[in-house]
Amino acid sequence: MPYAPRIPSETWEQHKHDIVAVYRSSSLQETMSYMGEKYGFRPRLAKWGISKYHPGRDWIGVASRIRKRAGAGKKSEVMIRRRKYTTPEVEKEIARHVSSREQWSTSGDIVLPDYITVSTPQTESVGVSREQLLRNLPWCLLSRGIQSPWNHFPTYDAHEYEDQSLESMKFLAELGASVDSRDPELATPLQRACRQGLYKSCCFLIDHGASIDANATDHMGTPLQEALKREDVKIANLLLEHGADVNAPPAEVSGFTALQAASVDSMLDMAVRLLEFGADVAGPAAKGGNTAINGAAERGYGDMVQLLLNAYQIREIDLEPVCRQAAGYAEKKGHPELAEWLRGYSPP
Repeated sequence: MPYAPRIPSETWEQHKHDIVAVYRSSSLQETMSYMGEKYGFRPRLAKWGISKYHPGRDWIGVASRIRKRAGAGKKSEVMIRRRKYTTPEVEKEIARHVSSREQWSTSGDIVLPDYITVSTPQTESVGVSREQLLRNLPWCLLSRGIQSPWNHFPTYDAHEYEDQSLESMKFLAELGASVDSRDPELATPLQRACRQGLYKSCCFLIDHGASIDANATDHMGTPLQEALKREDVKIANLLLEHGADVNAPPAEVSGFTALQAASVDSMLDMAVRLLEFGADVAGPAAKGGNTAINGAAERGYGDMVQLLLNAYQIREIDLEPVCRQAAGYAEKKGHPELAEWLRGYSPP
C-alpha cells in the first residue's frame, strides 16, 4: 500500500493554532476527524507536546509549589504548555494525581519542567512606579522620553498642553534625562517650546540648564530665532536676558537671523534692542531667505527700512548698493513709493 505524501513542517505550523484550539474543547478522535475533514490530515499533537492530561509527577510538583507560595501569602496561577488552568481545574487534577501524604511530604523546592509555570495571577501582580521602571533605562531612552510630549503637539493653540508637558519634563529631569536631547527633527525641547510660545516651559528648561543657543537645523532656528518668528517678545526677552546669541547662524532652509525675523514682522522695538545687543545688520541670508533690510523692503515697512539704514550708516557701510537692492525688492512686491524713496535716499 503506498504511503500518503509527507506533509511539510511549514504546513503543520500554519495550522498549529487551529489544531490546539480544537483539541482543548474536543476529544482526540474528534480533533483528528475535524482536521481530516477540513485540511485532509491528522494533527501531530504528540510531537508538539500538546496534551489534555499530564503525568501525576507534574501535578505533584505543582501542588508542592502552590503550597509553598500559599505559606508566603501568595496566590498562584498555573500555566502548562502555555495554557492557563483555572483554579477548579488545578484542584481537580491535584485531587486526582496527588495523595495527601505527597502534598505535605514533598519539598516546595521541587524543580518544575520548563513547560510549567506557577506564578502570581496577572490581575493581582504588584504594580511598580513609573520612576522605578525608568530609573535604569539607557540615557538615550530617557532623553527620548522628554520629546514625547512635544512631538504630537500642534503649532496652534499649544498653550492648552503646556501644563501637561511641563509635568512630563519635570519628571524626566528628576531622573537625570538631558534637557538638550534632540527629537527626530533634531530640535531640542527649548527650540520647540520657543516655536510654540510656551513661556513656562521655556523658563523651566532654562532653569535646568538647557542650551540657550542650541544650533539651528535644516528647518528649525535657534530658540531666539524661533521665538521671534512667532513674534513672541516675552520669550525673546527672556532668552536675551540669559545671553542668547543675536548673531547665531539661521536654519539652513528659509531661516532667519534674530534681526531678520524681527525685521520681516516689523518688530521695531525688538529690532532696536537686537541692534543694541550687537546684531549684525548686514547678516547674510539663508537659502530661500533674505537680508533684514530686503525682507523689510519687500513688505513695505518704511520705518524698519529707515532703522536698518541708520544701522548701516553707523557701521559706515556703503549705502548705495544696499538701497538699490532693497528698492528692487520693494518694487517687485508692489511698493513703488518705498522703492523710489530708496533709490533717492541720502543719509542726513
